[in-house]
Amino acid sequence: MAIFNFTVPIYGFDQWSSAAATNNTVGYPNNTTFSLNVNPVLTVINVQDDDGNPVGSLDNEFDDGYIDPTGDGSTPSTANNDQVLTQDVTINGQDFFVGDQVELEFAFTTSTGETFWIIRIANQNVGISGSVLPQPGTTYTVTGSSDGQDTPVGDVPCFTAGALVQTPDGERPVETLRAGDLVVTLDRGAQPIKWVGQRHVTALEQVFFDDLRPIAIRAAALGTQGPRTKLWLSPNHRVMVSTPTTELYFAEPSVLVAVKHLVNGRSVARAHQRRPVRYHHLLLEHHDLLIVNGLACESLYPGVGDMPGDMQLDLDLHGPLKDDSVPFARPVLRRHEAVLLRPGLDFPQVA
Repeated sequence: MAIFNFTVPIYGFDQWSSAAATNNTVGYPNNTTFSLNVNPVLTVINVQDDDGNPVGSLDNEFDDGYIDPTGDGSTPSTANNDQVLTQDVTINGQDFFVGDQVELEFAFTTSTGETFWIIRIANQNVGISGSVLPQPGTTYTVTGSSDGQDTPVGDVPCFTAGALVQTPDGERPVETLRAGDLVVTLDRGAQPIKWVGQRHVTALEQVFFDDLRPIAIRAAALGTQGPRTKLWLSPNHRVMVSTPTTELYFAEPSVLVAVKHLVNGRSVARAHQRRPVRYHHLLLEHHDLLIVNGLACESLYPGVGDMPGDMQLDLDLHGPLKDDSVPFARPVLRRHEAVLLRPGLDFPQVA
């Protein structure tokens, strides 16, 4: 059984000048307001979770307690939440202790487009977190809530601003694309965008969530496959790889690999400094391969297992619903498989 450890940054309810600090377990009424103090104190908790399945891979999900899977990867009808504190902590003047259960109790969206999580410890709602943190001195208004949330403790696949997406009319920066615009896909030709999303990530958030720190793929890092120029992606974004090794080891001419599994510190490397970044998401009718800076990269996958709860809530409330039956554009490799394709084995290095 594999153990997953992660951190959750929280602004306790005592850091807000007006907050619905109730023990509500399903959501807040619309128009509820939250005003974060100008100089709030951030509390960081350490959580241990045994969501590993029998072969030892990590579920990597932060869940509402009643849907948290057991250590064998299953989710029983009444889940035994095993997300627990690994240190004592005080929030809102109340003490919590090693072994106390931690939950992503529910999520809510705001009038300005953010999605935040209510964090619950030992059956007490304690504060607000999210894959994007609330900003000091800001008032937020609730526009929708959703119970039964789970999300990867990190980020979803997305592009940084400036990434050049191939369209029938030539390349366009990803931040200029809108729903309804056509983009070129590798397998289906020109396809319309169904939904676009974006998320601003601060340098502070990257300290707690390393999977929010962008990764650069240098020009020709994947040989003739590209990219043509340096491309910045979120760590979980998958790119298409096609080499003799893919055929030899996986009996597939091409596969999808999360860029974080291709990091070699040279031609594929994480940003050295944590700086604010804006990520952009493109959802199509199918899971497709876009051509971005000359490299085949996935569109946002809307199926089970890849859509964090906060992104799904945004889609449910403001855009198309996900389709759990959508197939992947190519077979997806896991981490221990992907290392066989890391640049330096099949690809020329970039100085």
